[in-house]
Amino acid sequence: MDITQIGAASGFPSLAPVGGSGSGDSGFGALLNQAVSALETTQANADAAIETFALGGDIELHDVLIATEMEALSVQLAMQFRNRFVETVQTVLNMQV
Repeated sequence: MDITQIGAASGFPSLAPVGGSGSGDSGFGALLNQAVSALETTQANADAAIETFALGGDIELHDVLIATEMEALSVQLAMQFRNRFVETVQTVLNMQV
């Protein structure tokens, strides 16, 4: 694995402001879809690395470990995001108007 891939493969897109670029698909939903697809890609990369290693392919053990750790961190980040989002929604729903 090339070390330049580590910074770009964090599992989630950057939180730069969405919209204004005329992309057509903008907003929170688009950002969430982008994050989920990045998570799926990270999981697929880890699964492919594990399968390649198990079949005796041309991959080093440390590359497999890096891929699986990146997947684990991405899943943990997604779960933390989900927990914070649920907590925020519950707070808003419990507000008295």
